[in-house]
Amino acid sequence: MRVTMTMISKQYSKNLNSNLSSLNEAGNKTTNFRKFNKASEDPFSAAKAYQLRREYQQNQDYQSNLSLAQSMLETAESSVTTINNIAQEVNSTDILKAITSTMASNDKKIVSTKLRATQEAIVSTMNTQLGSNYLFGGSGAASAPFTLDANGNLLYRGVNVNTGENSAGATSDVNGTKICFGVANTDLFNGYTITIEQGLNLGRGIESINVSGGNIAITLNAEGSNNGELQTALQNQLDNAFTAAGIGTAGMDFSKITVSGNASATVKTSEFVSGNMVKSTISNIVDLDALANEKIYVDLGLGLNVNNNNVQAQSAFNISMPGIAYLGYGTNADGTPKNIYSLLGKIADQLESGGFSMDNVKPYLNAFDDSQQQLLTKITDIGARTDTLEYTQKRLENMEDSLLAKIDKVEYENPVDAIMDYKMQQYTYTAALQIGTNILQPTFLDFMK
Repeated sequence: MRVTMTMISKQYSKNLNSNLSSLNEAGNKTTNFRKFNKASEDPFSAAKAYQLRREYQQNQDYQSNLSLAQSMLETAESSVTTINNIAQEVNSTDILKAITSTMASNDKKIVSTKLRATQEAIVSTMNTQLGSNYLFGGSGAASAPFTLDANGNLLYRGVNVNTGENSAGATSDVNGTKICFGVANTDLFNGYTITIEQGLNLGRGIESINVSGGNIAITLNAEGSNNGELQTALQNQLDNAFTAAGIGTAGMDFSKITVSGNASATVKTSEFVSGNMVKSTISNIVDLDALANEKIYVDLGLGLNVNNNNVQAQSAFNISMPGIAYLGYGTNADGTPKNIYSLLGKIADQLESGGFSMDNVKPYLNAFDDSQQQLLTKITDIGARTDTLEYTQKRLENMEDSLLAKIDKVEYENPVDAIMDYKMQQYTYTAALQIGTNILQPTFLDFMK
């Protein structure tokens, strides 16, 4: 076939533009050193790079969680150490050692005043905040954990640290649905069990509320009800249910019944375990051991594992620090408090009483020594958890370096190779320009000269 000058020119221009494009691409690589800018250029490497970047971001999240946990532990250790120093000062100086049966009344008053001031310092320290959260509030970190009731008793999240009595009155937790029946209704509800189960009727609402044999059975419809609807039903229907069961409710205030949590959240119904319906006892006494051993887990890349909605302890890090676990809670067999704050108050009460005797104050002094030792154990626990975080931090930092090296290998060119490639493309383009002068022959106009 006849090859025209136009055909040669078009083909030459096409190849020259291709060389120019390769030159520009090589030039870009000398500035950003990237192997590819679009996934379509290298799908395999792009997929691998996406996975590596995802792992890198997870690592950053783990380090962020770890940094928060470190801040919490450092602040907590400082606060608890302050409490320990206060306790040591009280125990090792003349404050408690000065207590004798022959003390003058003025000396007793001085010591008592110091002990009361020490109590205030302890509560203030244990209500330490980090940001908007209270360090020693456990799962109730949004509010100050330690308060005092009208009688001067120490409360932890509304619960008496010595007796476990809930200042909010009779309460219950049915499979995560928390119901407070109020102080005025405590005598009526204490000892009852409550069951919330799913009914079969369609629609939404409370099917029935029945009271019989010390049990309150609440049946929801098939689609369930939310917390707000359950609260309204309890306030409006429970009085009738007790009356129908022949149980008097005179003096009771059912309007005080509340269901905690988001009002629009669906009520959590009970579950069957080995064929038995799970029930919850209504009581104004709270399990202090459960409060003291609350767990709040954060993911630090330890292989988070959740089984039946429960986090496996070895797969996450516990950052919970319930305040009563540090100050102590409950009482000994003889009724002596185990709480540092309460013990200081009891000693002060003895000093201020008219019939002071060493026999009466001695149990409190001994219990105070035991509580201080328990506090030291808890400080050691904080130190152990801090060490764990340091080891984990080193592991995460090493992993970060490894991931960055892998990302660099997958996504980026060696600078030397990129520059060499650019030079070769530059040489090729220059050679193409020179060849063009030989390929493109003179036109008719050139002959007319």
